[in-house]
Amino acid sequence: MKVSNEILSHGKLINLHRTVIEKCEQGYYKAHPIGFRFCQGKGKWLSSTEKLCFKMCPSLISDSLDIKCSYNGKYANCSNLSIPDTIATTSCKPFYSAPISQEDTQLELNCQANGMWNKQLYRCNPNCGRVYIINQVLIKNGKKALVGTAPWNVGIYQLNKKKTNYDLICGGSIIAPNLVISAAHCFWKKAMLSKKISITGGLYKVAVGKYDRNFTIIDNEFTQIINVEMIHMKEGYYGPTGFHAEDISIIVLQDRVSFSNDVSPVCIDWNGKYNMVNGDQGKVCL
Repeated sequence: MKVSNEILSHGKLINLHRTVIEKCEQGYYKAHPIGFRFCQGKGKWLSSTEKLCFKMCPSLISDSLDIKCSYNGKYANCSNLSIPDTIATTSCKPFYSAPISQEDTQLELNCQANGMWNKQLYRCNPNCGRVYIINQVLIKNGKKALVGTAPWNVGIYQLNKKKTNYDLICGGSIIAPNLVISAAHCFWKKAMLSKKISITGGLYKVAVGKYDRNFTIIDNEFTQIINVEMIHMKEGYYGPTGFHAEDISIIVLQDRVSFSNDVSPVCIDWNGKYNMVNGDQGKVCL
């Protein structure tokens, strides 16, 4: 029997009594170990299976959901393509909550034969503005700082001129897993051509969950040091000549912050739900 490794093009005629081995294209699941078609007399095909290749469902990846998958009762990895009848169950990661439109219960998704999940993933929101105080007191310059009193606070560090260490230059607050809000004057220079700065070479770093200003000291197990990737300053900020009006900057982090009881974002009124008036009380961390 002559064997050929030729890949057949669509529409190509096959001689009688020849067997064609079938393989699935990328993104398709092979339902049977071996699939073939045999060219019978009168030009009719005899197939080993009614349908060999099934479309696979796209991978399920989320930074706010825990996703557990199974197939026929056994573990399956949904971060890869999933075969039909795979079941995925989701729940919010620790320190995240389901949005108002979604009940805080497990969502079950099924991979269908058409290669589509029957439901869509939702996004959980990080718990914000929650103070968590433990019995640990750190003393700096005669003042006591309780761990967890402001878990959204960060220290912003700049590489010194000798490029040997980092100096604390400003503070900021976490507003999203990869975003920090701070003051524009921390980064403003008179000769700047753009209010959007791309940071390279580790010029700035952000420290979260850190209570000792010394950069070299990692003082807690939840302390994280993250490189700054981009800084966006308010377009209307012109430094001292503009009387420091619109002194706001948004810092984009190279990596995402890992949230815990000790590290979490401050709440932001993204939808403009609340109106602040003179006399309203708030909290300022210096």
